[in-house]
Amino acid sequence: MAGVGLEFAGSVIGGLAVGYYLDEWLGTEPLFVMVCVFGALAGSVSHLVMLTRRLDRLRRADEEGSPDG
Repeated sequence: MAGVGLEFAGSVIGGLAVGYYLDEWLGTEPLFVMVCVFGALAGSVSHLVMLTRRLDRLRRADEEGSPDG
């Protein structure tokens, strides 16, 4: 779980850095920071949902295969 949290934070910080440098280079002050940060947030949430679904499927398969279930 710590890896997921670090990946989430790293993605947002990476989006912030890329957006900041694009804004500095192109002179479009808050535009690319916001676009990149929100894009990173959307991607991170999407990845978190995908991981949660995968872990839930694995948990259900494990429960169905267990002799107690």
